[in-house]
Amino acid sequence: MSRDYQREMDLFYSRIGQFIQERPDLIAELEEKLGFFAPLQMPDKDKRMLVLDWFVFDAKSKALRGNPLDAFIREADMDEETKELYRNFRQGKFSLFEVKALRIGKGMLLVNLLDNQEHQVFDVSASKTVQKGQCCLLRMLPFEDYFILTGVGYPFPASSTPALRLIAKNMRESGRPVHLSPLQVCEIMFAAPKRERLPVKERFELICREHGLSSDETRQFLDEMRGKALKKEGNDGLVEKLFSKLKPRPGFNARELSDAF
Repeated sequence: MSRDYQREMDLFYSRIGQFIQERPDLIAELEEKLGFFAPLQMPDKDKRMLVLDWFVFDAKSKALRGNPLDAFIREADMDEETKELYRNFRQGKFSLFEVKALRIGKGMLLVNLLDNQEHQVFDVSASKTVQKGQCCLLRMLPFEDYFILTGVGYPFPASSTPALRLIAKNMRESGRPVHLSPLQVCEIMFAAPKRERLPVKERFELICREHGLSSDETRQFLDEMRGKALKKEGNDGLVEKLFSKLKPRPGFNARELSDAF
């Protein structure tokens, strides 16, 4: 290992960061892409790191009409050896890996569960926190004649490994090219839970019950609504009558009730 990979990665991120900072159009585009991740429940620092890595290694920039890393390599004043090192970063993988063996504080043997290929990874920090048999979502980059990890990683509980192996096996055997996007993965893992939306009738009954109407009163309103619908009449008078009978509790949402009509 002729280069210190940690120092080189610090230098790489400093250079690519300066390249982006000098281009207002790239800053605006990066902020726009950050908006795609806004609903994800994760720390802002991790979110920004995830977006930066996705933008640099995977994305196609509208402003550059190509990948930001490719453009940076073309324009940067660097020696050819460093440019070649950075070009190889484009061959990195963001994927689901299983830890097959550990040398704590030194490295890991990982198997990419989406193509069954094994990789020896030199690593100082992550190898201190994961366990043999654990599955993780990681970005792996080629660095000279070995591999390193970069960006934000997501370890799964060891108990989930059998299920993740099965999911990966089904993906491999689907016959379709297997590729994981950080955005797709994080939408699954960290998206804010969507509130379950009941059918209109059940939602109406629930709201009425929560705010003071008896079952008989609710049923009477539903019958009147059904009658007006058959006669193709509006519900305006019925809405006013209903609101006059409600006993709103804290958190009452009149818009939600009116939508049920």
